[in-house]
Amino acid sequence: MTVLNPFALNMVVPQYGIDQIIGITTGTLTTAAPTLISSPKTATANFAHGFGDSAYFAGIFTADGGVTYNDFGAMTPVISAGVPVFQTVGCNATCDATNLTITASSYYNFAAGTGTAATVTYKVYLLAKNTMSQPLAPLPTAEVLQYNSAFNYQKIFMKGTTNLTVGSGASGSVNILHNLGYIPKIRAFRIDAATPTILQPLANGFVSDPQAHITSTLLTFAADETGGGGINLNTNIEWRIYLDG
Repeated sequence: MTVLNPFALNMVVPQYGIDQIIGITTGTLTTAAPTLISSPKTATANFAHGFGDSAYFAGIFTADGGVTYNDFGAMTPVISAGVPVFQTVGCNATCDATNLTITASSYYNFAAGTGTAATVTYKVYLLAKNTMSQPLAPLPTAEVLQYNSAFNYQKIFMKGTTNLTVGSGASGSVNILHNLGYIPKIRAFRIDAATPTILQPLANGFVSDPQAHITSTLLTFAADETGGGGINLNTNIEWRIYLDG
């Protein structure tokens, strides 16, 4: 077909990028019952993704057969004899250049004096990072894939990598200015200098882990290493700030 008026041709390209799902996996893990001495009991599974680089991830899990789900890194508190128990059953992951490693954890209930085995079913999707070390092809899937511009996908407003170094016995923070005028959603992971090939959640349940604080103008990553669990923290935090969604 001959183009009579090239200036009449237009291509609509999104102004902001969105997250790119490059793989999905699901499975079930069963832990042994923890004791006062052995808490927590864990079970792990490796998902070989074959990317040749680590990837971001997001997951949900259920410990009650699908009645309720939690995000990775979250636990459902249990009330035992009027005492809230916050460490119960959890699930989270790390990712390196070969595997996504999913870990389920069952904690001893110190208030009730009991430990229970846990069966955890997880569902995870992997995301392309801000930068990947090599071109990659998304893993094949039987799931229905779609992109519809009528949907409100999360749009990446800013992204980057920020180092946070805090010595043992000290506290420290770094700020990223976004100036959106409202509190946005974010996504963040960390790569510690001591384990440079392993991508981890920003916080994995330890008091000394980095934390994120978001205001209408600033995204702040902070760590407090002044307590008994304080370490020499040197980590690169990879982050995204979203416009909406």
